[in-house]
Amino acid sequence: MPDISATLSFLRALPLYHHEKPYNVFLSPEDDVPPESNLTNVEDDLRADVVLQDIRESDQDFSLQKHGFQVLCHKSMYSGLDDPAIIEGYKKETEDLLKRELNAEHVICWGYKRRTSVRLGMIYDYNDLSHWEALAKMVHCGGSLPQILVTRLPV
Repeated sequence: MPDISATLSFLRALPLYHHEKPYNVFLSPEDDVPPESNLTNVEDDLRADVVLQDIRESDQDFSLQKHGFQVLCHKSMYSGLDDPAIIEGYKKETEDLLKRELNAEHVICWGYKRRTSVRLGMIYDYNDLSHWEALAKMVHCGGSLPQILVTRLPV
């Protein structure tokens, strides 16, 4: 597959984030929210012409330290992630995989989301692990690799 370019949305590097973490507040429809409430402090930074490269057939050895990501080949023992017990097993399997690959003492899978490109309604039950969520709208990891490693991966 040839390289393609796309416009991606990154988290804007605001001084605010040095003392306040980016957040979105998700409430139940029955919650009474005053109109002046600030339910997010997230600001996006649209970047045009970001080159996307298909690396599936690459023979390059990508490393977390050099590239900011690592490619792992792993076949899960779980499929049909519709049952909460299966989801919990899958999360545990993921933790064990990351502990082994990153030589980590502790790994916690604190979130689980199933995504779909199908347009969904606006009401979600975040306590229901089997629900589907819309595609992510922002690149998940911003900043430079050394800063990510220092703040997220104690080395």
